[in-house]
Amino acid sequence: MTSPLINNRSRKGSSRSWLSRFSLLGGLLLFGFALASPGVSAEFINGRVVGPQLIAGEGFQSIDFINNGNESVTFSLVRLSLGTRPAQFIEAETALTQDSDSAASELTQPQFLMLGDLLGGLKVDAHKEASMAADLRMGTYLIVVDEGAAPTNYMSFMVTGSSEPAEAPKVPNAVGFSDVSFDFPATLTAGKTMWEISNAGTKPQIATFYRLLPGMTESDLVAYLNDSTHTATKPYKKTVELTTLSRGQTVYQTLDFSAGSWVAVSFVPDLSNLQARQVVESMTQAFVVN
Repeated sequence: MTSPLINNRSRKGSSRSWLSRFSLLGGLLLFGFALASPGVSAEFINGRVVGPQLIAGEGFQSIDFINNGNESVTFSLVRLSLGTRPAQFIEAETALTQDSDSAASELTQPQFLMLGDLLGGLKVDAHKEASMAADLRMGTYLIVVDEGAAPTNYMSFMVTGSSEPAEAPKVPNAVGFSDVSFDFPATLTAGKTMWEISNAGTKPQIATFYRLLPGMTESDLVAYLNDSTHTATKPYKKTVELTTLSRGQTVYQTLDFSAGSWVAVSFVPDLSNLQARQVVESMTQAFVVN
């Protein structure tokens, strides 16, 4: 079973769909941008997520996603709504990805989204790590770790209050999503950089960035993603993936772009039909990394 918090359009032939314990860190520098302590480190190891269950301090806190497994996994962060229990969210999410006789299987998309705010996340390759920052407010949170065909892993933790919530980091790059379009720079410098990522639309958003193979175009990618026969030639070599971000949310995530021709694609998830998503031109934007 897999999490419905991630994009599965780049994984044809797999069962993946869209939507770890933590150790407190001292003051942490994320690629030159200071964030107040405490931070959070979510580690996936031996098929499970490990870390403490209590985080002291509100505001924008640094979060490290560490993958010590042998395959790529996707980390996602969820802030549960007041009154929503972790088991309730997990049951509802499970019902979206498989046949279920539970009451959760009758939830509509708006009802599911009322269970919590989806705060994004990142795909992390084997034995690698990635960083983000999110606005941690008092309440209960889930880390969701999706490793493909294996069962989805969950870890809940609570955030307690603080007298001075940490401010958002200052970063050089920003991208804002609306329902069917977004603004992204035409050219970038290769390397790891932290980005401000905001969803100003009325629906949750997922974004995936594809590095094209030589000779391939944006149109080739759109045709491949919309090919229900799975016979089109794969036009990309590498992806950078962001998991679902609820409307009105802003997070800060480290994106690593290598040199080449890329295409950014914005997806609006449809929980009622996870496989029906189509890519249109207003959801894509080509850019070059030097």
